[in-house]
Amino acid sequence: MGAAGRGAPGAYNALMVMGVRRRYTEAEVAHALAEAVEAQKGAVARWLCYVGEAAVAEAREGGSYTDRTGNLRSSVGYVVSMDGRTVQTAGFGGAGGAAGRELALRLVREYPEGAALVVTAGMAYAAYVSARGYNVLESAELLARRMVRELAAKLR
Repeated sequence: MGAAGRGAPGAYNALMVMGVRRRYTEAEVAHALAEAVEAQKGAVARWLCYVGEAAVAEAREGGSYTDRTGNLRSSVGYVVSMDGRTVQTAGFGGAGGAAGRELALRLVREYPEGAALVVTAGMAYAAYVSARGYNVLESAELLARRMVRELAAKLR
């Protein structure tokens, strides 16, 4: 094989002459990438909603306190947001639901970028009950953290 076959300076070998032709415009590539990113964000938001549902169920069923009025358990719920936009609000019901929803929506505003899951017990005395040693949201938080770690491991 001569000098041209070895890629000598100034020589053209067959691979260098063969050009690559674009099949897509830059705008089409950017659009496809943006769609892929949005699809991933949607998957993360759906997963966080699933985690929120599980956390609410755990908080309501695993709460170790006596709920005389039903307000504390009904104030438990969650909000999922993506890039500052609320994706889902759920779980809040009964007399305590409005307080729980209001608190969760106020807290989720602290996360204007990325994905956020906020699980709350909205009654003003929830922290007092928890400080007395009762499980209000503690087991729900542990469950949610474990589930989110599992999601992060799957996304790697």
